[in-house]
Amino acid sequence: MNDIFFAVSIMFAISATLALVLGIAWLRAQQRVRMLERTGTKSSSDGTLERLEQEVDSLASQVSHLAKGQEFLSRFVSERVPVRLRRPEAPGSTPS
Repeated sequence: MNDIFFAVSIMFAISATLALVLGIAWLRAQQRVRMLERTGTKSSSDGTLERLEQEVDSLASQVSHLAKGQEFLSRFVSERVPVRLRRPEAPGSTPS
């Protein structure tokens, strides 16, 4: 009998805590929605969108500079005459 009572009381405590937490979350969400509706987010989002566009343009120009550098390095490596790196041979030794 005590085991059943203990299990039921734990289940009740868990469900009561869960209901309390969900109720508080619901109330805070409603308050947040009302606050956002009152302040109006259109004016702040326009500035954010403009800054985002500027950042994207800046990023595009930087990527363009990187591409030009990559093209230069690729051209430089392909036009470069291959150089053989040899160890200096000791006098009197035979090449292998």
